Amino acid sequence: MSSRKLLEMSVVFAFALLLGVGWVGVFRFFANVFETPRPISEIYGRQIEPPTAPTLPPDLPAVSMDDKIFTPPQVDENNSEAFDPEGIYTVKGFTNPGFSDVESILISNKKLDVDCDDAEFGKLVEPSGFVLFTNPKSGVESTLDIEALRISDGGLTFETDPRDGVRYSFAGEFLVRGNFYTLDPDTKVLRGTLAKFKDGKRVAETEVSFTWSIDLTCVC
Repeated sequence: MSSRKLLEMSVVFAFALLLGVGWVGVFRFFANVFETPRPISEIYGRQIEPPTAPTLPPDLPAVSMDDKIFTPPQVDENNSEAFDPEGIYTVKGFTNPGFSDVESILISNKKLDVDCDDAEFGKLVEPSGFVLFTNPKSGVESTLDIEALRISDGGLTFETDPRDGVRYSFAGEFLVRGNFYTLDPDTKVLRGTLAKFKDGKRVAETEVSFTWSIDLTCVC
């Protein structure tokens, strides 16, 4: 047999061998695709129990969110134990336009002039405050410290320090005797009479009402 013939037979044999190997791979691929999945117990050699839902202890009562067990915060608006006068009382109306420069009253009854980690921080103290004035023409602001402030039996009275012979006094009552935080911002919470004195003489007075707000900015 010639060497040329032998070479041709070798090429044909090699081609046939490669073709056969390819068909075997194709057959195994499709066999794996259509093979029925093996159960987990056969793979791991043991029976796998399906997970069960956790059960609550028998003595733990179920709670329904439909149960109205929460007290509406508005209830505290009439709860005297929730009363806290601290805040900013903004003028909501005068009967005398001569008091148009009076803008608000600030009342504080907590100790805030120490570090936040101080044991005294936030403790109740004797109420104090000041009256804020804004000149309606120039917009310049000024304050008068409150000299004597008293809160008792739902009432509020105070006098300011004198300045250039002028001082103010107020006597009124709280219209809300509980929590202010849930009130509408336009709700009037304080009403009374504001008087102006010059050199010890009463020279003017007005009926006035106030709304309430508070600055919750961190003081630390």
